[in-house]
Amino acid sequence: MGRIDLAIKLLKNLIRDREALIFVGVGEPLIIAEKYKKLNPKIILCLEAGAYDFFKKRPDTIGDGRILSCSYKSDTLGILSFLGRRNVDIAIIGGVQVDYNGNVNSTLLDRGEYLAGSGGASDFFNGAKIRIVVIPKNRIVKKVYYKTSVKADFIVTDSRIIYVVKKKLNF
Repeated sequence: MGRIDLAIKLLKNLIRDREALIFVGVGEPLIIAEKYKKLNPKIILCLEAGAYDFFKKRPDTIGDGRILSCSYKSDTLGILSFLGRRNVDIAIIGGVQVDYNGNVNSTLLDRGEYLAGSGGASDFFNGAKIRIVVIPKNRIVKKVYYKTSVKADFIVTDSRIIYVVKKKLNF
């Protein structure tokens, strides 16, 4: 069972058959959310580029304008404002690094180069009720060298789910 299957299993246990607003990052988080939505159509998916409650076609990137249908479409600032009035239940992102304290680096590569930036991911992640990082196990480090997001509740790796923050998980 790989990261995608483990993350779907985690979502099943957390959400069951309830409604939930889930913010998803690019790459594996988007694939996970798309597959989970087939199991639980009550969830609402949101991308940092502005697609809210999209369906029919998974976007190739966060800025893909070919989404066939969604309840709300905007840019990153618009979706941040829109979601500022709502509670994000779960955020799922990837990253460059994560440490065992749940701190996430999604911006600075080890060779000193920056990715395009975390966009709205750090805002969504830090404000979510439950925060999940999906990352290869070789990217878990003692301490991240650049912190873009803090306090992941769960780290999903190639072979296991790590429960980082011991708190009551309600949404």
